[in-house]
Amino acid sequence: GEAAFSNCAKLKTFQPLTLPGLTTLGPSAFNLNNVLEGDFVFPALETIGNGAFNCCYALTSVRAPAATKIGSQAFRWAYSVTNVEFSAAVTNIGSEAFITRSQYAQFLSRLETFAPTALTNLDTIGTSAFNSCRLLTGDFDLPLVTNLPAGVFSGARKITSVRAPQASDVGASAFYNCTALTNVTLLGGGVLGNDSIRNVQSGAILRF
Repeated sequence: GEAAFSNCAKLKTFQPLTLPGLTTLGPSAFNLNNVLEGDFVFPALETIGNGAFNCCYALTSVRAPAATKIGSQAFRWAYSVTNVEFSAAVTNIGSEAFITRSQYAQFLSRLETFAPTALTNLDTIGTSAFNSCRLLTGDFDLPLVTNLPAGVFSGARKITSVRAPQASDVGASAFYNCTALTNVTLLGGGVLGNDSIRNVQSGAILRF
């Protein structure tokens, strides 16, 4: 349920890490579990609530191959997470879902892999969803997304392409500092926000 283990600041171990019967992880379920460790597996989980793993600093991975909804701030400041896996049928990724921003190197995002990157059912992705995910790699295919909001991939320095052929509006700093980005496909005819493609390499191909 909601806030089931919220603010259990000394909770380091949760067993079992594989929960085959769980279908919903409520909002703030493990919020502020600063020392909670492990690699969680949720075979039947469909919804990850807002702030479910917010500030779980020691969490290292989550595998939820049936999950289609990822709430706002679900993994905010979970900076030790390196790998996440969800359903290819994900429809919603909330605002600041994976954001980790810090001036200190030890607190920077370690997220490398988001699977799958071909999200053919995704229609909504929130502001700063992958902001500052500096190690995140991949080619993202978002065929139904119509809006790429502010900061959505800002600072994701290792992603190499984003295909969003229905997206006409691109928010401020959406691709700011995406220095490895070589291809972006958009619908065009809309608005490119301030600094939306700032520091994207000069040879990058923008298709409209």
